[in-house]
Amino acid sequence: MKSKKHGVSGIQIRISGLSNGVYEYHFSVEPRDLLLEENFRTKVEVNTHLEKTSRQLILRTKIQTSALFQCDRCLVEFQKPLSAEYSMVYVYHETEGGPYNPEEVSVISHDTVSIDLAEDVRQLIVLSVPLKLLCSEKCKGLCPHCGCDFNTQSCSCTIEETIDPRWQGLKDLLKK
Repeated sequence: MKSKKHGVSGIQIRISGLSNGVYEYHFSVEPRDLLLEENFRTKVEVNTHLEKTSRQLILRTKIQTSALFQCDRCLVEFQKPLSAEYSMVYVYHETEGGPYNPEEVSVISHDTVSIDLAEDVRQLIVLSVPLKLLCSEKCKGLCPHCGCDFNTQSCSCTIEETIDPRWQGLKDLLKK
């Protein structure tokens, strides 16, 4: 197994002239180089395992980074680690995709000099951001009346249940 180390210059693997075998690549890229938003402040670490044969290249990639987000419940900023993995098979002819998922197969020409992973890495990072951003699964949120953070203190608000009069008929059905 051969090992290669790459810096911030990009996420490209030169395949032209690469002999058959297994290769490991490590990239450490600034988030701005991947056009990520400014809440991504730590480098994106990309570890790639490439297996080259005469007919195909099998690429397995693991991505790790973290970003600063605001909690959807309590509005506190927190650092969230993000990770993603993907596989891609590069073949020289469409018929060589074989048993692989068609979404994980890409056809390249014999003249291809390098494979650029930057856009795939960027998209996977963006997709790895959860829809609901919570500082903790146990986050209690804020008081809807006074704004008190229930994670650090309690408030003396008396919460009266107010019901929209249009829904009163449904509440009456629950009493039956």
